[in-house]
Amino acid sequence: MRTFTKISAVLLAAALAGWAATAALGVTGGGATPKTEFRASDTRTETPSGAFITIESMTFAAQSGPVVVRYSATGYVQDRAKSGSFVGKSFTCTYVRILLNGTVVNPGPVTFFDNTGKVGLDQWKYPRPTTASFTWVGTLAAPATVKVDVQVRAKASWDPTTILRDSLVVDHA
Repeated sequence: MRTFTKISAVLLAAALAGWAATAALGVTGGGATPKTEFRASDTRTETPSGAFITIESMTFAAQSGPVVVRYSATGYVQDRAKSGSFVGKSFTCTYVRILLNGTVVNPGPVTFFDNTGKVGLDQWKYPRPTTASFTWVGTLAAPATVKVDVQVRAKASWDPTTILRDSLVVDHA
């Protein structure tokens, strides 16, 4: 008799959602991605949220195959909550994650901005923007209308993240 494990449940849920990916095992694969969707903005976005919120969305039709999502941004985070400490200095960071049709894409949330290297400065008077970029990958099991959401959150509520400009690029079949 076959045992239905937690990993089996995750795999079944991923397959039912149309994505052949698991957070625990990662994603491997390949294939052509002849279509590209993109959006770029220089509109300032600021959020002090400690919970993930959507700051960009894009919807398009895609065929089955690989989906490659690249998000790049220039911005900074300021440590208002004073919730963390590193070598006696306050620390905070901003996490970014990508959702495809409501499902978090591997590898999940990544650190985009932090205040390291700025901890000795008056970060309220002299915020120092940095640029970060990351690529998330998944596989679409069947043709579908795909919604991509870019979500951000600060390490702690009230640590404002400011995005000065950003770009979202999606390659797909």
